[in-house]
Amino acid sequence: MNAHPYRTQPVLSVTDHRVLLYALVAAMTAALLFAGIALSLALSRMPETPPPPLPNVLPVRAMEPPACPTVVAAPVAPPSATLVKVRLNSEPGGASVREDGVELCGSTPCDILYKGADAEPTRAHVLTIARRGFRTETLALRPPDSPILVTLTRVH
Repeated sequence: MNAHPYRTQPVLSVTDHRVLLYALVAAMTAALLFAGIALSLALSRMPETPPPPLPNVLPVRAMEPPACPTVVAAPVAPPSATLVKVRLNSEPGGASVREDGVELCGSTPCDILYKGADAEPTRAHVLTIARRGFRTETLALRPPDSPILVTLTRVH
């Protein structure tokens, strides 16, 4: 029988393929083993030096808290009131109250509120109390003065 012209005979048998595969695996294992041993020897021959210190860093150590002198606080005066209410009454009632020409109250009795610097006890306020048919009265007061009663005199 004639062999087919395109058909070739196997060069290696199945047994030969297994032998080559085993040889390749053995060669790779030997190469990895050799590389591991070489690396191990290279690392073991390196000098063991500590890493360089970090610049401008001091070693950490336990510290005791600094001794602090005992300070006794002086009593603090309460802050000045920022809002003060003054109660103003007149006899008879129904009088208007002005300060520097500005009407603070249209008809007594009334409450006048002072804020900020105007509420300071050192600040004097001059009030004008007026009602038709009565003499106009002028009154000087300081914000803590309260309540205030002004008696108006009838004009003839």
